[in-house]
Order: sequence, then structure tokens, then C-alpha cells
Amino acid sequence: MYKIRFYLSILLIISCIFNLALTQQKGGRWQFENNGYDTAEWDQINDTGYLQGNASFQSFGPLKDGVAYLMLDSSQICDYFRVDDSDDLDFENENIAISLWIYPQKSGDDVHYLLNKGDQYSEPKTTNYALRISYNGNIEFVIRDNKNKAQTAGSSFTVNVGEWNFIGLLYDYIKGKVYFWNQPYNIAVDSINFKHDFFPNNDPLAIGSWFSSSPTQPSVKDFEGRIDDVRIGTEMSCIFNNVNVVDGEKRVEKEKNIIAYTGIPNPCNANLTIPFTVSETGKVSLKIYNILGHTKETIEYNVSSLGYHVINLDISQFSNGLYFYCLKYFEQSITKKFVILK
Repeated sequence: MYKIRFYLSILLIISCIFNLALTQQKGGRWQFENNGYDTAEWDQINDTGYLQGNASFQSFGPLKDGVAYLMLDSSQICDYFRVDDSDDLDFENENIAISLWIYPQKSGDDVHYLLNKGDQYSEPKTTNYALRISYNGNIEFVIRDNKNKAQTAGSSFTVNVGEWNFIGLLYDYIKGKVYFWNQPYNIAVDSINFKHDFFPNNDPLAIGSWFSSSPTQPSVKDFEGRIDDVRIGTEMSCIFNNVNVVDGEKRVEKEKNIIAYTGIPNPCNANLTIPFTVSETGKVSLKIYNILGHTKETIEYNVSSLGYHVINLDISQFSNGLYFYCLKYFEQSITKKFVILK
């Protein structure tokens, strides 16, 4: 019996590794849990980022994702979060999906860059892709085309100062469409015709500014406020699950009403925070399984409001190893893996 369990464990580990290899894509995810780690499950390279200037990780409420966020103080200049160039972060004439949470301290006084893969100081300027808050307070997606001309697509909605805002974008290069979201579970707010080639560069990804290689001014057009849970990928599944798209008169109905995020931290040793978002009130069932499929814990969680929620788990009694948690919501279920390492 022991040998059977041993071989089943080996097969399950191999299956997990094989599935992960099949689903690897470009991009990254930065949750700013008092570190700059790339926590994406879908990318190939661990693109760790670094605080620049007076940028910091902070935990003062209100929080959005996990226990900390990236703070860019309005009283400082040239503070941002830098991720050095890699093939994982370059996109060329393909789909790109981006999402993040922002808590702006000001808007309407200038353009403020949320993220940018490029260099403002070089000649000519480079922009593989960028998101920014315009003078009017709406969100603009920016690329530079084959003539090195900036091309933009703007959202119809504007951001709210002094509160958390969700920003989601998909540039469907094949269809020639840019979609914008202002909620992580609604249909797309905007569907914009946009068909332009865009190209990679050798410059870093700057979160919270437009990077400049000038030795005296390393960033311009800084964002001022809080940023959390930045995601970049090639598919919508990288930035949120089962989100609707409006394409002309075509409307794809919502298939699922729950979005489960990766547990924090991962690996973990004593506590695990499981974030998720729901679009309706109801009951969420959480089950923890070990690698053999044995149920280690079951929790029933009543959701009295739609939106973002977290479940905090004490896992100090669990032994080291690979585990899975499954969230069930009505007839939907989502499973994620996590590692306990003490």
C-alpha cells in the first residue's frame, strides 16, 4: 500500500510539473508583499523587481491584495518600482493583457504613468507598452508603432482619487481591439478598434513611472499613490478568470462569478491568506488537500457582500510539502496549489 501511494505521489508531482510547463507564457505578477518577487504562475522567468528612490512597501489601510502594497509618495520624485528587461516582458505583435489596482492621490494635474516598458530619454523614445492616467483622468494604453509614433486607446471611465480602482486591459492584436475593465468580474466597459504593430526593446519595466535613462532624472510623469497586484500576460486568464468581452453586438455571458487568486505567501510556513472575488453573495466552501488527495481542512465562508474577500488560515500544524486548496462557489470550483516550507 505504501508503494502505491509513493508512486501515485510521484505521478501527481510529474503531472503538476507537466501542466505548469504547458501553461507557461510571458509576463509577470507583482503583489508587493514587502518584496519585489514575481509571483506569476504562468510566466517562464522570475522577474524580481526593485524599489527605486523613495518608493516603499506599506501596509496602512485600506489594503487591497494581501498585506502590503507599493507606495509612491506625492512628496517625492523619481520613485518607482523597476523590473529589468527580459524576454518575458517583451511583446511583439501579439496579445497583451494587463491588470492592476491603483489608489491615486491626485489626478487631472498631469499625465501619470502606471507602468511603462520603455525609455523616455532615449532618441528615439521607446515604448513597448504602457498604461497611464491622462489629463482627463481616464486610462490610456500606449504603444509605439513601426514609425515610432505613439498610438493610444483611451477608456470611457475615469479613476477616482482617494480610493482603490481596478484597471484591466486586453489588446487583442488579431482582432484589432482594445478592451478596458474597471471591475475584475464585469463585462468589458469599452471595446475600441485599435490595430497597430508594436515592438520589444531593451529597456526596463517601470511600475509607477515612465523610466528615463537620464542620469539626473531617472523617471518622469510619476504616479502618486498606491499600486497593488500588477499582472501582465498574453491571455485574459492571466489577469482574471472568466471575464466577459463585449465585441460590437456580440456579448459573451459570464460563465463564473468567482475569481481565486494565488495564496499569500507562497511558499508559506505558518499562515496562508487566500484572496478571492465574487460577483454575488452566497456561501464559499474551502477545502485543503495534501498531495495524496486527503482532505486536511474544510471551511464554510458566508459571503455577505460582492467584491474582494480573504480567508486567513493557520497552517502551522501542517507538515512540509505540496498542497492544494479548492474554492467552491455555487456550482463552480477553482483549485490552486501552494507549498509549505518551514
